[in-house]
Amino acid sequence: MKGLLQKDMELLRGNLKVFAGIYLIAVFLLITSGKDNAEFFVSYVTMISGILVLNTISYDDMDKGMMFIFTLPVTRNEYVKEKYVFGILAGMGGWIMALVLGTLWNISQNRTISMGEWLIACFPGVLIIVFILTVLIPLQLKFGSENSRLVMIIAMAGCAGVVAVIVAVIKKLGVDTAGMIAKINAMSLPVLGLIVALICVACLVVSAGISTRIIYKKEF
Repeated sequence: MKGLLQKDMELLRGNLKVFAGIYLIAVFLLITSGKDNAEFFVSYVTMISGILVLNTISYDDMDKGMMFIFTLPVTRNEYVKEKYVFGILAGMGGWIMALVLGTLWNISQNRTISMGEWLIACFPGVLIIVFILTVLIPLQLKFGSENSRLVMIIAMAGCAGVVAVIVAVIKKLGVDTAGMIAKINAMSLPVLGLIVALICVACLVVSAGISTRIIYKKEF
């Protein structure tokens, strides 16, 4: 796995100017958009950082690269694990970097926000990473970089439809949603964070299993 990680790092280094330009645009937007948009800056940088793993899959798939990779002493299971590890490292690295820059920006703008509130406001960035890894990696491996975008749009539309149906059913059954929300709000922050973390880990494990099955069934 170490060799695969080094390969992906080198791939990113070859496109360093492009990614540096994207991050500079994010910093420019932060500076020009006002002091209350630091949360958007964190989410944007995190999303760009998480998408880096999809770019490496596209590079691997280019010019029959996958065929060459699997002639090396690398199993398909190791390949999938490396993509999730790299995605977590890249995404969380981008999140931490944006969090630090956003904190410095808040201080420079004399923005009155507690560290707890700031971390909660930036936490959706972590969920963005989980979404990219759990949903987009299997789609990318299954359909390729071009077709996966169309499938993702269809899947998101389908999810929106399912959510709408669930909401309609809940209203029809008369479920006390306000009471459920109140119970969630009453939970302590560490307990709520632990529950969310366990859900995210479970999603990543299931997604990795699906990706492994996909890569084993593909012929290169």
